[in-house]
Amino acid sequence: MHSYRYNNNISDVNFRYVFETKKDNGVIQKSVKVDYYKMLEILDFKDKKDDLGISYNKCTSRQLQFISHLISKSDDVLRCNVFVGGQIII
Repeated sequence: MHSYRYNNNISDVNFRYVFETKKDNGVIQKSVKVDYYKMLEILDFKDKKDDLGISYNKCTSRQLQFISHLISKSDDVLRCNVFVGGQIII
């Protein structure tokens, strides 16, 4: 069995979400890219821990899934993806 290793760090993690907005009597889709630490600040998770007691600063895959799902539940957001080093992981 092979183990997977990657050479990325937390600064390589970012969220990209798409939402609809009104423009010139129509609706357009806009894409926003936010890095992991900025997203923690926006959600006020920077100094908090998840339900397992793990700091959000650890950036676990479980936390990435939770944040992505939380963003996707917003009424305006059409989809949210998590990228690491330019590759989509969630």
